[in-house]
Amino acid sequence: MKFQVLNNEPINFYNANGDLVGTIEISGSGDMIIRPESGSTKDIIIGNPDTVGDVEIGIPSSPVNLTLKGGGTIGGNGNILNIGTAGDTVNIYNAVYSQSLEVTGSIYVTDSLYAESFIGSATSSLTYLELDYDLLPTADPSVKGRLYRNGSNQLFISAG
Repeated sequence: MKFQVLNNEPINFYNANGDLVGTIEISGSGDMIIRPESGSTKDIIIGNPDTVGDVEIGIPSSPVNLTLKGGGTIGGNGNILNIGTAGDTVNIYNAVYSQSLEVTGSIYVTDSLYAESFIGSATSSLTYLELDYDLLPTADPSVKGRLYRNGSNQLFISAG
């Protein structure tokens, strides 16, 4: 069966009761709009929800932008969510992390890196390490490895 839609008329979908449940239309600028009209969540599911499958957008030779108007969440449904694969470069701009960030591999910072605390080890060298001297504790914090200063401008590492 073949259908043709003329003059940018929307394609409407109805349930068995005759209620409008969804619409597909083309905007004046040529964008395709898929709009759920009913349902408690108005989700759009691409593919069979009971079968594993991939979703691909665009062509390899041209970048594609995915915009979540109004913000939102990209989640792994309680599983591991990977962004990028081997050989990819993943750029994250203007991000604020409210939880932990775990990185496998290297982090290359082209500007400044600020942290309220840094726990871990380093196997490479730093060009320089800048501390906010005025915010360092002025007495031994009794936390092994934590830096502090005294009134004579001496820097110490607490033994705990």
